[in-house]
Amino acid sequence: MRLYAVNESAAGVSLAIIAFILVFSSLPLSEVAAATTSGPLFSFTLLAPTTNPVRRQYAAIISNSFQQAGMSVNLVYVTFAVLDTKLFPSSCPCGQSYAAGGFDAAFIGWGGGAPIPDWRLATHYHTEVPPPTGNYANFSNKTIDALIDQYQSTTDPVARTTLGQQIIVDVNQQQPYLVIYYPADQYAFKSYISTWGQSGATSKYTESNIADFEHWTLASGSGNVANVAVPGQLNDLNPLPSSTSNTIYNNWAFGATEAGLQTFDPRTGGYDNALANTITPSSNLLTWTISFKPATWADSATVTADDFLFFYQS
Repeated sequence: MRLYAVNESAAGVSLAIIAFILVFSSLPLSEVAAATTSGPLFSFTLLAPTTNPVRRQYAAIISNSFQQAGMSVNLVYVTFAVLDTKLFPSSCPCGQSYAAGGFDAAFIGWGGGAPIPDWRLATHYHTEVPPPTGNYANFSNKTIDALIDQYQSTTDPVARTTLGQQIIVDVNQQQPYLVIYYPADQYAFKSYISTWGQSGATSKYTESNIADFEHWTLASGSGNVANVAVPGQLNDLNPLPSSTSNTIYNNWAFGATEAGLQTFDPRTGGYDNALANTITPSSNLLTWTISFKPATWADSATVTADDFLFFYQS
């Protein structure tokens, strides 16, 4: 869960420092508030989603804590679709304040992604990848950009690990996010459902391989039906148009009809071929040749390499 500030302004830095005091210090709130008797340190609007009761409650607690510390907070609940439009604009310029149609701060939850990070896109920190593709916070740091470029261009696993660790340190010292907590993924399954050949009681399941129904097995007597409870609203069953349609909630619906070149195995933390039959690199690792498993469309037409390229480029 994250409290998400729009930029690294002076107000944002103050917000981060005071949030650190509130969360990690034993300093009583009354003493903090006493130092701000001349008036609010600053004012901002905090947006939170209406669709998740837990996030609504956390947002209210955060808002109340900041108010006690001498800040004026306007807490506004909006649908996730509205929140998505403000946080992840479809075009730039970005970074407008709430009064100008953007946002000052927002409370969201982030999740999913591959175990091996893509710092340029998947983690949104490279200056050259603005919204809606990446870098949703408009984070800008040329040193981190250079580290990301090195990370993305080397195939040496030792060098990538060293670079990745340095990127993590630098980003977490400067990013405009205040992480409230990192939840442990917990998924409950009926006893008649097995994932990757494991019983519900022992299955290892993460957001990286959510909705991979092709690896589920239903025992006899289940009626061959698995009912999935989704704790948020479904915005779109088409994964292509916007980040709204790529929420983890929607993925439970359309993820069953999709697969990647490879699939993540939660039992080993490794990858196996999915739609790919073979993946062969050249000696310099700059050219990759992929063959696909035979497949057909619903009308029996053959799926071609052009079809795969169109989907992935989309």
